[in-house]
Amino acid sequence: MEWNKNYKWNGQADSTCVFCQDPLETRAHLFFHCHYANQIWERIAKGFMGEQYTSNWDQLTSLIAGTSLEPHPLFLLRYALQTTIHTIWRERNNRRHGENSSTVHQLEKTIDKIIRNRITLLGNSEIKNMRISSVFGSPLEANLCHVENFFLFFLNCCTWCIKRFFWWI
Repeated sequence: MEWNKNYKWNGQADSTCVFCQDPLETRAHLFFHCHYANQIWERIAKGFMGEQYTSNWDQLTSLIAGTSLEPHPLFLLRYALQTTIHTIWRERNNRRHGENSSTVHQLEKTIDKIIRNRITLLGNSEIKNMRISSVFGSPLEANLCHVENFFLFFLNCCTWCIKRFFWWI
């Protein structure tokens, strides 16, 4: 069974999932077994992942660390995963600290906009016409810049973020 150091260190910490009230909020539950988080991930990733779509944490980490995907879908998967995890984590903390909660649709739109903005900022002629499905089902024209170097940078950032924000793993 997966355990969380945070709850081990502080036995009085509330381990209930703020989204679905499951009694034990683990990493696997929060990302993406919880119905709330799973809806967000499915709406974000199912379109571009196709038959490789999964919400299983171990399978996702294998996909982002592996070489089974082409570079552009791999970049998109990594960036979508990082953005989704960060957004869900922020929403979780907002709810834990009494802030207003967001709906699945609001977070989906936020994540989609972040991903679109990032792709737009990257611009590169070699993949100027790359098409990816947006969360709303329409194709998104993507412009990426310095893709190969950015993949390495992004993987390092993704690894750093996972270690930084998920230290209890």
